[in-house]
Amino acid sequence: MATGGKINTDILSDELFDVLCSMCKKNKGKNTEGKKFCVDCHDYFCTNCVKVHNQVPVLASHKVLDKSQVKSGTSKGLATAPGERCDRHSHKHIDMYCQNHDNVGCSTCMTIDHRSCKDIFYIPEFIQNKSYQVASREIQTKLKVLARTLAVQANKFQQDKQTLLKRKAELLDDIRKFRQEINDQLDKLEKSSVVEIENKFKHLQDKIEEGLKQLQTHKSTVTSANDKLTSPNQNQAELFVHVKMGEMLKVLPTNL
Repeated sequence: MATGGKINTDILSDELFDVLCSMCKKNKGKNTEGKKFCVDCHDYFCTNCVKVHNQVPVLASHKVLDKSQVKSGTSKGLATAPGERCDRHSHKHIDMYCQNHDNVGCSTCMTIDHRSCKDIFYIPEFIQNKSYQVASREIQTKLKVLARTLAVQANKFQQDKQTLLKRKAELLDDIRKFRQEINDQLDKLEKSSVVEIENKFKHLQDKIEEGLKQLQTHKSTVTSANDKLTSPNQNQAELFVHVKMGEMLKVLPTNL
């Protein structure tokens, strides 16, 4: 509807524009033409909203393209610039192609690794100018074969891991058994050694005890002989006998 010679764009259908600003339509209920496209958000923004988008720290590194760089055909459209981020330089998108090495990367990668190459192109321009088409089906087939190969290799690694763990358990069990056998042998050796020592020292102790008994008996005999020699009530004959008997007494051997 015309008001004062101007058109109220708030009530216009989105069919008047190829694409609409997602923020205006969602937050303000307004139909505003999208001038910019964010590859990461996959949304269109008008001139004002894209400024807000870029001021958000988390969104500041997103890749924002002009509308002209986005293919039409759907309400969202499809960006001609790749949205994949570089593994080495996460703040950069993979949007460059080195034809000499048939390799893709971000602008920083190309500056560092391909500075001597002559045929380096911006991917959207290269695809447009060269009518370059990726044989996606062939690549998909190769990727499926590669996935199956990786699955087989992963299964082989799992089997090798299980075999390795089983062998490890067997060796540890052998070590424990061997240790137990050694312990059993040491226990037997200890018991036999203890019995041998006990028997040997018992024999020696018995000999000492027997020797002490003999010494006690001999001591009593010596004491008695001495008493008889010093007794005043004896004649010369008895004294002679006691002297001779005392001479016959000897010191007992002390060897074990």
